[in-house]
Amino acid sequence: MKPTAIVLLALGLTLATPPSGAQDDGGSPHGDDFDLDCVKCHSEEGWTPIRKKPDFKHREVGRSLAGSHKRVACRSCHLTLEFAHVGGACADCHRDVHRGEFGFRCETCHVAKSWDNRRQMWDNHAKTLFPLNGAHATLDCGVCHFESSPFQYALTPTECFSCHADDYAGTTDPDHQLAGFPTDCQLCHGTGSWDPLGFPQHDAAFFPINSGTHAGEWDTCTDCHTISGDFSSFECIFCHAHPEGDTGREHEDLGNRYSYVSSECYRCHPRGVAEDD
Repeated sequence: MKPTAIVLLALGLTLATPPSGAQDDGGSPHGDDFDLDCVKCHSEEGWTPIRKKPDFKHREVGRSLAGSHKRVACRSCHLTLEFAHVGGACADCHRDVHRGEFGFRCETCHVAKSWDNRRQMWDNHAKTLFPLNGAHATLDCGVCHFESSPFQYALTPTECFSCHADDYAGTTDPDHQLAGFPTDCQLCHGTGSWDPLGFPQHDAAFFPINSGTHAGEWDTCTDCHTISGDFSSFECIFCHAHPEGDTGREHEDLGNRYSYVSSECYRCHPRGVAEDD
């Protein structure tokens, strides 16, 4: 074969070879169902890279992109060039950190704009054994579900102490460990904040400090419980007048039955009012 013929043959084969990414039959590498003009994404310079601002709207193929999906690279979802072969469920692209405990309907708690759909999360949490109230409603999920029980949701402990053991051990006013306080935090604390303590059960179980004449008259437990760690001991006389003052005159009719001792105050006034005696 003559050299000229060889050159012409090589040139003919080159022209017959389709560009990279194109199909031999001239069809679209994106599948027969992808009927869009190539120039919407490609330029005359070559098939790749695609144009920086493709003239292509996802809604043109019947599926609009919402929220953060608008900023995702095409190949993040389309793993093959045949674009119709792509999963439509969230789990097709997003790893399920809940390990199937919540099923596969990500939209129950998440939205396309961001993962954090807090309003829906609160509503769903209200249906569990641990509704999110007070300060708990402002926490990130990971505070309870990742740090204490990594990637565990359905079996996360609901006892206060499971998350607040360090708070219990580190509290010194009063010292919870020394006093032998129970680890059921909600006996003394609410979900709004740790302070003020309040101890709502104190009124019914022991002595009214949140209602009646003593409400607002104290700041800390040590105002009445002056012996550290001994909450069975208390003092009344530090706040009330001495015998020669008003308190003494109010009890003159009791004679020697009156004793200016805190335990006696409590014996006659267990609810903290004069009508107790």
